[in-house]
Amino acid sequence: MRGVLELYIVKGVTYSRCSKLLEKIRKNSNLIVVAIGSLNECNKIIQESVNIIGITDVYDDVSIIRMLKNRDSYIAGHWKIISSNICIGGIDGHNPIQNLEMLSSSIPGICRNLVLVSPYPMKSTSCSFINILNKKISIGIDLSKFLEKISIDRHRIVYISYSNLIDRICIDKINDSFIHIHIGGESPIIIKILFNSIVGIEYAYDRN
Repeated sequence: MRGVLELYIVKGVTYSRCSKLLEKIRKNSNLIVVAIGSLNECNKIIQESVNIIGITDVYDDVSIIRMLKNRDSYIAGHWKIISSNICIGGIDGHNPIQNLEMLSSSIPGICRNLVLVSPYPMKSTSCSFINILNKKISIGIDLSKFLEKISIDRHRIVYISYSNLIDRICIDKINDSFIHIHIGGESPIIIKILFNSIVGIEYAYDRN
């Protein structure tokens, strides 16, 4: 079963950049906007995007959660069916373990292709390491129990994480069915996910 999904990822948008980004979103009503945190200075993205889903990080005000919920767009601990075989779920900055438990027990039956967005890298992958006092330390969240519960052999998974502690783009191919992509640095970024026999990723910064 094949599928292509293009996501417009936004995070940490400052007030000075907000107007330009809103203009692009207004002109492109087909964009699937994924808000992944730190939007206090540009919450109009949530109000004005036609297709938006999102989660929050530890820096977001509670009003951001409320705005996403009012749009039925808050996906922390929940799955959103994007197409006949693609679902997106979220892990927020406050309740990651609870969110994972909720997600593992509620995958829609039609969704073989799964996208997870989270402020936490997947622990022990190459995208999770930072240098502290000349030592490499793996940070993030352990997904092993989640993967055991969901029958990894029946799903293709793309795990998208972001953290200011890891200020770079990193892609780690766990196997043919599982890719971890970490987003650091600039936003927005366009991610195209190719759900073929092997999961593939293309990405580009949107600097327009």
